[in-house]
Amino acid sequence: MFNLSLFNQSPISNDNIIIISKEINVHKSEIHKMYSRVSTKSINIGYINNQNKIKDCGSYIIIINSQNNTGPSAIYCISRSNKLLSGNINKLSYSEGINGDFIELDWNPGEYPLIKYNCKYVYNSDETNICKLTFLIKII
Repeated sequence: MFNLSLFNQSPISNDNIIIISKEINVHKSEIHKMYSRVSTKSINIGYINNQNKIKDCGSYIIIINSQNNTGPSAIYCISRSNKLLSGNINKLSYSEGINGDFIELDWNPGEYPLIKYNCKYVYNSDETNICKLTFLIKII
């Protein structure tokens, strides 16, 4: 159901602002939340691996803004002192997308922080479109 193309990540300025984007299949109907066969699908958008700003250990504020008018956004405070441990992640503020979609952040041992996009979808629906998700990320 979902297009598993690789995400794109590129710095766009000296402020270490990153744009991550990925194409997925999404439902055209905005009333799909009313269907009885609705489920939530988690899609890995990509790792925040800008080595100029984020290291294996330390504390950071991550601001993730959807570049789509109806998409989700969030601000996280993350920290860890040992790269062999999971990072501590606190969601400071967030807004869901228009269809109840939201983003999460994971920081697993030995990895960079991972952005996950969670969206609602309907089983066996042929009402889908390819949509490009784009997030602007600022690391402080």
